[in-house]
Amino acid sequence: MKHDHLDIAHEYSALLRTDEADDRQPGSFRLPHDEAGHTDENGNSGEPGAGGDGPVIPHVVPSHEDERAGGVVPEEFSLWGAGPRIVVPALLAQLGGAGLTLALPGPFGMEMLPHWAWVLMGLCALLLGTLAVRRAWAELKPGRQRGRLVTSGPYRITRNPIYAAWILGILPGIALCFASWPMLAGPVVAWALFRETVGVEESFLAARFGEEWDLYATRVNRLWPNPFRKHG
Repeated sequence: MKHDHLDIAHEYSALLRTDEADDRQPGSFRLPHDEAGHTDENGNSGEPGAGGDGPVIPHVVPSHEDERAGGVVPEEFSLWGAGPRIVVPALLAQLGGAGLTLALPGPFGMEMLPHWAWVLMGLCALLLGTLAVRRAWAELKPGRQRGRLVTSGPYRITRNPIYAAWILGILPGIALCFASWPMLAGPVVAWALFRETVGVEESFLAARFGEEWDLYATRVNRLWPNPFRKHG
C-alpha cells in the first residue's frame, strides 16, 4: 500500500514537469487579429499606428476553451482570473482526503517519517507558497490597473506564479501538515483545472499584448518556475 502511495506522488511530480513541454508554444493559445483594413465601431483602422491614439486591441472572440472554463468570456475576467474555479475544487478534494485519512489513518497516513517531520516540511511549503502569492499579487494588481503586461518579480520565473504557489506550495503543504496521502489529490485537481483554464487567460493576453506577450511566453515557463532561463 505504501508503495502505491509513493507511485502516486511520483506520478504527480512527473505530470507537473510535462507542463514545460508546452511552454515554448506561445502562439498555441493566440486568437487571430483583425485583418488589415478592418475598422472598429469608431471607424479606427485595425492596423497598429493607423490613426487614433494607438493600436486597436482586437476583440477576443469566445472559443471552445471558454466553454470548458465555465463559459467565462475573457473580457469578463476579474483580477482573480480563473483562481476560484481552480482553488475551491482543490480544497474540497483535500477535505475529502482528510476525511479518508481520519477514518483510516493506517493505509492513508504518511508513516515513513515522524509526524512532526511532515508538519515541518508542510509549514515550510505553506510559508514559501504564501510569500510567493503575496509578492505576485503586489506585482499583478498595479500592473493590471495600468493596463500593462506584468513580467517583473516572480513573473520573471513563471507566467503564473500565483497558480504555481498554490499547486506546488500551499496545497501540498496542507497535505504534508496532515501527513495524508489522499490529500495530495488537491494539487492534482488544481493542476488539471489549471491546464483546462489557462488557455482562456493566455488567449486574452496574446490578443491584448501581441508580440510583447509572444516574446515573454517564449522566455518564461507557464507553471514550473525556472530561474535559470534567460529573462532578457
